[in-house]
Amino acid sequence: MSFKIVETVEEVNKEQKKYVFEKVKKHFSNDLKGKVFVLWGTAFKANTDDIRETPAIDTALALHNAGAKVRIHDPAAADHFEQYMAKMNVPVDQFENKYDALNGADGLIVMTEWKQYRAPDFEEIKSRLKSPVIFDGRNLYNTKKVLEQGFTYYAVGKAIG
Repeated sequence: MSFKIVETVEEVNKEQKKYVFEKVKKHFSNDLKGKVFVLWGTAFKANTDDIRETPAIDTALALHNAGAKVRIHDPAAADHFEQYMAKMNVPVDQFENKYDALNGADGLIVMTEWKQYRAPDFEEIKSRLKSPVIFDGRNLYNTKKVLEQGFTYYAVGKAIG
């Protein structure tokens, strides 16, 4: 494989890590100052506490740099993620309960495909968020169902939102 192909693949992967943040920024008309976002999942993949290469790092950093506050929930990686982000001077608030993290938040961002996130109580989510918006970085949800629940829904590779 040529170096050019490897470089291109790495560039595409880097751009993918910014994708969700760009959707968030666009939805809120580039004004994220003082907003609160919840990341469900900080591990690179489900069933691990490995945060190396997780897009959650780039997303949390970009949100913070845009003036937003970041809350997190992850069944295994939350402690590692919180410590890692603290070393980067990016405060994140960790929650034990995925729904409690949503209280008064401006949006939910799904970053890891944990089983706990696959079939959430959408009414519960909606009742806790300031406005019903979900940014699904893992395409976990049925678009039609989420839209029928009254959410604004952004998913990777889907022509919605």
